[in-house]
Amino acid sequence: MLQDGFTYIANVDFSSVVIDQMKKKYTDDWYKEMHRRLREERKLKDVENNNSKTALNRTKLSDSSPARKEFKKKPVHNKMTFQCLDVTKKLEFDDQSFDLIICKGMLDAILCNTNALVDKVKSMMSECHRVLDKEHGVMVVISYGRPEDRLECFDAAHWREVKTFTVPKPMVPGMMDVGAEHYVYILFKRA
Repeated sequence: MLQDGFTYIANVDFSSVVIDQMKKKYTDDWYKEMHRRLREERKLKDVENNNSKTALNRTKLSDSSPARKEFKKKPVHNKMTFQCLDVTKKLEFDDQSFDLIICKGMLDAILCNTNALVDKVKSMMSECHRVLDKEHGVMVVISYGRPEDRLECFDAAHWREVKTFTVPKPMVPGMMDVGAEHYVYILFKRA
């Protein structure tokens, strides 16, 4: 997502172990390498788009020139943040602070707990709705749950439209087959 231009990515998980693993994986060295690759991709795109004059100007600058130093200083993207939070409680984000939420397995994990699941799901969905931008907020939910089991989780008062897609699940040799597909639900925020 950083490579596609998203400038603020907050990764949230209930597990502090997962958050610690992500922090260790995405170190300053990882960001430096990603930024280097993105700069190279920019140069290639400039050439591919018949904008070679810009690409040549960038590559001809000496390392000591003020323009080269300025180009190197500009961050390509911001870093990601990693936070251990309970999404069924009030989140530490301002109202309308996100354009997009990707929920990969979070809803399924909450639904695994049979205690007060209706309240927990409502709480999670309300918080996600609160932090999404009112003009163009979108939530993508990736789930094992079939539409007949999941659509009831998406309160029509919060979402102006819900699109459902079926995605074939890749089969891994030696793994138990728990279903032939995943489901992707795309929820568009109601203002």
